[in-house]
Amino acid sequence: GERFPQQMEIDSKGDHINDSQNNAVVTNSPSKLEGERFPQQMEIDSNGDHINDSQNNAVVTNSPSKLEGARGSVPISPTKSEEVGGSVSISPSKLEGARGSVPHPRAIIFDFGGVVVTLDHPQAVERFRQLGLEDAEKRLDPYTQGGIFGQLERGLLTADEFVSELSKLCHRTLTYDECLDAWLGYRKELPQRNLDALVRLRKEGYRLILLSNTNPFMMHWASSPDFDGHGHPVDVYFDAVCLSYKYGVLKPEESFFRRVLEEQNLQPEETLFIDDGPRNVASASQLGIQTFCPENGSDWTQTLFQLLSRES
Repeated sequence: GERFPQQMEIDSKGDHINDSQNNAVVTNSPSKLEGERFPQQMEIDSNGDHINDSQNNAVVTNSPSKLEGARGSVPISPTKSEEVGGSVSISPSKLEGARGSVPHPRAIIFDFGGVVVTLDHPQAVERFRQLGLEDAEKRLDPYTQGGIFGQLERGLLTADEFVSELSKLCHRTLTYDECLDAWLGYRKELPQRNLDALVRLRKEGYRLILLSNTNPFMMHWASSPDFDGHGHPVDVYFDAVCLSYKYGVLKPEESFFRRVLEEQNLQPEETLFIDDGPRNVASASQLGIQTFCPENGSDWTQTLFQLLSRES
């Protein structure tokens, strides 16, 4: 393939590429990606095993098999980074290696919170704190919940059982509606551009799947006519909805992705997964799924359509 048109650096082992002009990095070790945004400006560790692009809050991953044969020269076709809303992404299907280019995706799997819906983690923490959960900040996680919150999202606790367990932690009797209001603190915004993009993608023939770590409280709203402000629930916009508490598993566990691929009769290399969680993206990438990791709240729609149009 051709060289990048911008200045770039390749390490002595050919294990990573640094496109300094666009502040983007491609790595062949997605399994080493940390599950957090890194605190310093872009760095790569001594083994080239992880990416840190804190300036743009982005992570780029691809299946390791697609970056083979790079020793001294890099068989990669021209790729540009896209900057939209403070995030940077490189289309994995633009990466070419010894085995050829990745097929054009025929299905797109979307995360819910952080992609379709903009999340407000601090607001959710504050609402649970107001219920009496003093250590709410420690108990709540932006990507994968733990404790009773994780048990709820894994389907190990029903909504009523969660209310009972949270009441014990808050040292008072809570109601379902109080817990619902606290969970909905995560809901910051549902941009109309996101809904318009989903409608357009389905019209263009893509199969759309929702894959979410979520719970009955969040779906109480999302599955109702109040979801989009036009009388439609979330499932109107997707061909399939796969929820952690119904599947009994949480991202980034590979079994979640494998089950969805099998149920939907999808090949990993023909599937694109969009999630704002670096650990979730890295896990999907290990299975050969194409990935895109925009930042929570960013406008990913323009980048996505640009990437798909260049691939077609």
